Amino acid sequence: RCSRTRPARRFFPVSVQIGWEAGFSRKAVRRGPRGFETDVIAKSSGLGIGGDLLGAGLHLALRWETGNQLGRPLPLLMVAVPRWGRSGGEIQRVHEPPCAPPAQFRLGHRTFSQQTACRNVLGSRGARLGAGGVVRAALRDPTMPSETPQAEERAAGCPHLSGAHLGKGSLEKEPPGDKEVLWIRPDAPSRCSWQLGRPATNSPHHHTALEKSPKILPDILKKIGDTPMVRINKIGRNFGLKCELLAKCEFFNAGGSVKDRISLRMIEDAEREGTLKPGDTIIEPTSGNTGIGLALAAAVKGYHCIIVMPEKMSTEKVDVLRALGAEIVRTPTNARFDSPESHVGVAWRLRNEIPNSHILDQYRNASNPLAHYDITAEEILQQCDGRLDMLVASAGTGGTITGIARKLKEKCPGCKIIGVDPEGSILAEPEELNQTEQTAYEVEGIGYDFIPTVLDRTVVDTWFKSNDEDAFAFARMLIAQEGLLCGGSAGSAMSVAVKAAQELREEQRCVVILPDSVRNYMSKFLSDKWMQQKGFMKEEDLLVKKPWWWHLRVQELSLSAPLTVLPTVTCEHTIDILREKGFDQAPVVDESGVILGMVTLGNMLSSLLAGKVQPSDQVRKVIYKQFKQIHLTDPLGKLSHILEMDHFALVVHEQIQYHSHGESSKRQMVFGVVTAIDLLNFVAARERNQKTNSGSGGAGAAAQL
Repeated sequence: RCSRTRPARRFFPVSVQIGWEAGFSRKAVRRGPRGFETDVIAKSSGLGIGGDLLGAGLHLALRWETGNQLGRPLPLLMVAVPRWGRSGGEIQRVHEPPCAPPAQFRLGHRTFSQQTACRNVLGSRGARLGAGGVVRAALRDPTMPSETPQAEERAAGCPHLSGAHLGKGSLEKEPPGDKEVLWIRPDAPSRCSWQLGRPATNSPHHHTALEKSPKILPDILKKIGDTPMVRINKIGRNFGLKCELLAKCEFFNAGGSVKDRISLRMIEDAEREGTLKPGDTIIEPTSGNTGIGLALAAAVKGYHCIIVMPEKMSTEKVDVLRALGAEIVRTPTNARFDSPESHVGVAWRLRNEIPNSHILDQYRNASNPLAHYDITAEEILQQCDGRLDMLVASAGTGGTITGIARKLKEKCPGCKIIGVDPEGSILAEPEELNQTEQTAYEVEGIGYDFIPTVLDRTVVDTWFKSNDEDAFAFARMLIAQEGLLCGGSAGSAMSVAVKAAQELREEQRCVVILPDSVRNYMSKFLSDKWMQQKGFMKEEDLLVKKPWWWHLRVQELSLSAPLTVLPTVTCEHTIDILREKGFDQAPVVDESGVILGMVTLGNMLSSLLAGKVQPSDQVRKVIYKQFKQIHLTDPLGKLSHILEMDHFALVVHEQIQYHSHGESSKRQMVFGVVTAIDLLNFVAARERNQKTNSGSGGAGAAAQL
């Protein structure tokens, strides 16, 4: 049965109970910008539920947890909610197991077959489904078959495909093979025939010329390109550069990034070739900026757009994409590109299922570097009067640096091309530069764990590796000192430029590409709090006036003796203890006092309601390990920052333990648990005492007079 209770303020519970032996799931739902949203996940007796509750409808998918054994029947549940107003809207049961599963289910406004939906969209872990909202795609297939490259495709060249590939472009009409499983690798060997010195008349591609913008634009797509070149004054001087330092500000494009150029070019080339027709669906795996560019063009031209992007990408990008009418699919950040869980794998699965859909494929599409070869590079040459000695650009798909560098190699042979690749990516050469234990980085839009087909590394003279700390520091520097509202990848490029340009003389010129704007990162590197949490900013870096208690130590707090539980205590007994003592959480320690984790009252109750644990289960099954620790000598200011994001912090102190053979080891022991109430009580008590003391002192002085 499915039921809905009336909202109470911002939150209301949703109860879902499915058929035979199914568990019970109950979770608060939040009001989102487009309606009510939640993840409802229940796993019991082999069942799983995934869903999104939005203003336009609630779609839940139910399937057996059978791992990769997809041959068994996969029952589906589909629940529809009428359009939600301030009141009304009853959840209706459309289908319930163990009846025969429906032949189809809906994702947004499209209908999927039951078999393909379960296998290609839900996989074996489920997906979040919502009309116009977010789809959480999670796939667990052991392999993801791809098109076998033809023999001639192993040579260097353009991203042309065999079979039904269009001769003048790089977008296939109908790739050969089984549509249920086909995907085309984004790192397939290039077959581009470009060579330095080869006549442009021999190019197999359609080329466009740089045009002057009209005074009144027919639509916003005409505001893509013609971005300004700005002189960097303070930063270059502060870092001792002798050369002229210029920035190509790509965030002045209509969608806010350099990716607007390739998005429009890919669509226009596909339209000209007859591949993309009115009413078709555009699907693209992207870090966000290409998605925004495609969604912008799709909104103007009338196409439907689905964007598949990793989880790490900012909330701002998701909000912009939603506002442009795109559907969004989120995938795990740490999934390899050739994994079925990756944004590439999920995009191809959707493309194989949705009729009249196309992946423009920025990783392989020749229109990507061509947009920069034909237009961006020509703009740079015109703005610099053909005189530049160094170009610095970061690499993601590689289309920007490839297209610009090829044109500059033709027109300015002496210009040195500097490529920027973040630590944790593998795009740089020589390969030794990529040797690192780091696999993740916070900067968005650049770097990959594969070499995209469109990236021509032969036109890059020197590669530099960038790191997150320098990238965000220089991005904030560009904003504060030059007034350029740019994103983190711009900081990566500028951090490398001030190093690479040290070799240039006074009469020489260096151009740096600033790819996108700060709009997409308001909640990230622009936030002092985020920078501190990620370790990119220290407390002393903030020049804000602090309250009187900010630098006092945690040991100033009057913390009660900690309540701890052993991992063998039952959940039922732990709940009774917490309620009796008036605590919401407690550390879990072993017999020797070593911290194993935390248990919270809310987490235990939700786990019990969802059927994940039984009251008689040991509390070790619900240990919560995502919590913050703080030491007695840490300042209360640090504690304040932690409590802004978390309900509590675990106060620990370290002890050195010597062993019988003479070696020693450090052990962390629990000193207490501190909450926001503890900090507020401390501050309020101190201020009351100060007022009382100052008042009594004033009265005594008056009596003496």
